[in-house]
Amino acid sequence: VLHKLGKFRPEDELNCGTCGYPTCREKAIAVCQGKADLTMCLPFLKAKAESFSGAILDNTPNAILAMDTKLIIQQANEAAARLFGMGSARELVGLPIDTILGPVEYLQAIGGERSGGATRHYLADYDKFVEETIAFDPEYNLVISIIKDITEETRREKRLDEERRRTAELADRVIEKQMRVA
Repeated sequence: VLHKLGKFRPEDELNCGTCGYPTCREKAIAVCQGKADLTMCLPFLKAKAESFSGAILDNTPNAILAMDTKLIIQQANEAAARLFGMGSARELVGLPIDTILGPVEYLQAIGGERSGGATRHYLADYDKFVEETIAFDPEYNLVISIIKDITEETRREKRLDEERRRTAELADRVIEKQMRVA
């Protein structure tokens, strides 16, 4: 039971009492006796939630950045590293956001001047089109940016628009020629 709770060594046993038992060992005994539930351990649940959120961050195709109110990147995922041409997400942590993106919209989010909707940008330094959602969490003083790379979609739309324009021009010429003939 202790191993299931992530307590492999005596120093892993916090004995915090949040489960209602004075020690982790007493809680483990109660679980074995069917008197307690494994999930009644707050540190266990916290570690499980962090692991789950970490898995989401690591596996989402969208770039995610979390910054403090000074706009220093506190956390980034690997998708963000790929988007900004970095070798790993660790290279982004500790950087001011203005080394990779303009800070204006993040400052507006902190000041409450920006709604939470997604906006589209062209990032000239990276030759990428992105859709970005920025949110400010005043409880934790965090600015969170979720950036979706829409480069391929945008370029495909531009090619289709160009194709439509050329088709319309060709149709206009054919109609004009037919009118002259008529």
